[in-house]
Amino acid sequence: MTPRYASSDRTKTLASLCRDLKINEADLVSAEQVHGDGIALVTKKDRGRRIPRVDALITLEKGLPLVVRTADCAPILIFDTKNSLLSLVHAGRKGTELGISGKTITELKKLGSDPKDLTIKIGPCIDKCCYPMDIRKENLKQLIKAGVPKENIKINLECTRCNMDKYFSYRGDGPDTGRMHLAAVL
Repeated sequence: MTPRYASSDRTKTLASLCRDLKINEADLVSAEQVHGDGIALVTKKDRGRRIPRVDALITLEKGLPLVVRTADCAPILIFDTKNSLLSLVHAGRKGTELGISGKTITELKKLGSDPKDLTIKIGPCIDKCCYPMDIRKENLKQLIKAGVPKENIKINLECTRCNMDKYFSYRGDGPDTGRMHLAAVL
């Protein structure tokens, strides 16, 4: 089963994403997003919870919706095409430096995933033109090093800071800016 997913920009709210995905917003499982490398395997018992101290979520549960929020950090969707396994990752500077993308692939391998069976999408994030670290490139390196074929990784190349008319940007708008959402469900 292929996941259904939707992502927002400045024009779409979390409620509208949930309507697009035909899910109840109250059922979403979210990560606390502490800019670290914590990863949680979530199950039906986590429905509607915010999981503390993690920046990546993994589920094998059909119908369990996941969400991550970003405003310059990279939202990453990972789907195992053979094992119906879904992961959402929030990869900011600190999480990227700690290797969150590569560590997530390691966790997926423990659950039986073969990196060659993974399809990955990296969403819009701040780029090297506006930030000293190329978050997108560093996460791509981690994913490839973990065994994911480059052709299995799709990347949105838009810089959130350069496109503030379209995306929220912490670096551009400040800490009170809104957040974009990446939501997905198996």
